[in-house]
Amino acid sequence: MPEDRDKIHIHLPFGWELEQIQDLQSLKPEVEKLKAELHRLQKNEAQLHRSQKSRLSMLIANALIDLARTIAKRYKSELLDDPSTKRLQQFAANVDDAQLQQMGIPKKFWPSLRNIEKYIIARNQQAHETSEDFAQLLLDEQFKE
Repeated sequence: MPEDRDKIHIHLPFGWELEQIQDLQSLKPEVEKLKAELHRLQKNEAQLHRSQKSRLSMLIANALIDLARTIAKRYKSELLDDPSTKRLQQFAANVDDAQLQQMGIPKKFWPSLRNIEKYIIARNQQAHETSEDFAQLLLDEQFKE
């Protein structure tokens, strides 16, 4: 029943006519299209952010692994033949301040190097969660070289 419907009260700005309001109604499909486009762009932005985060985690972890290998090369060459990062993580956690200072590594990197396991775990976890994106990321990195 028409009487049961909710009523909309419209206050027209001074000088506006009902036709102008109806013109605004005709813009509704365009507004809906713009909303859908905005939603699509926000979704793409979120995917890009996740991809960049995965790439950054990979690069940080790999840089720390390279740094730990460089230190190991100087102090413990048998670690260089081990493809696993577990022993390298243990070595990095136990390297002392004098060794790091002697290598010329800035102090700001010492905590990250000692906590390399955290970075490797984050890298590996993201690799498992976003396997397709991460595989593409690895391929892209491989072909950049």
